[in-house]
Amino acid sequence: MADDMMLQKWTIAFKLLDFNKNDVLSIDDREACKRSFREIYQPDDTHSPVMMSHIDNFWAKSMFLTNEPDWSKIIQLDDFISSRRKAYEQDGKAVRNTIHQATMSFISAGDISGTGRLSFDEFKKLHEALNQKDEKFIKIMFDAIGPDADGRVSNVQISDFYTELTMGADSTKHKQYLAALAAAGFM
Repeated sequence: MADDMMLQKWTIAFKLLDFNKNDVLSIDDREACKRSFREIYQPDDTHSPVMMSHIDNFWAKSMFLTNEPDWSKIIQLDDFISSRRKAYEQDGKAVRNTIHQATMSFISAGDISGTGRLSFDEFKKLHEALNQKDEKFIKIMFDAIGPDADGRVSNVQISDFYTELTMGADSTKHKQYLAALAAAGFM
């Protein structure tokens, strides 16, 4: 079960990262994501370099984990899973930490107000910037994270959720998250 669970998680991670929806990960996905962020958030000259730095960090860590990024590579699902499996077997905790940091970078790029908490509309905008435009999917993910009484989720909650979804070892949460993804039509 554990190996099947991790295989599912890594497949989900790949699908979430496949910005262009062409079944490969490459520099094209990163660059399309950066264009999308600029288009959706329209950062000024002061904020744009910081935002792009966060996105570069997210993509480098998400695709290459702790290895030096090689943007000449085109990564297919099997290669992505193989690299995850190898890294996870060497030090699963370090890999989860790397993914958590990468996700925090991504969220920081979209947390324009700098509050560390996102409303549903801000959460939706963040997902749209990553080419996840299905409102049903976004709403189900937001609800699965669990907004507070003010209708917001913290950046840490979001990162914890996506880290568990794509690299975590909790089989109970995995079943819950798979059900949420299925309800959203993602699986």
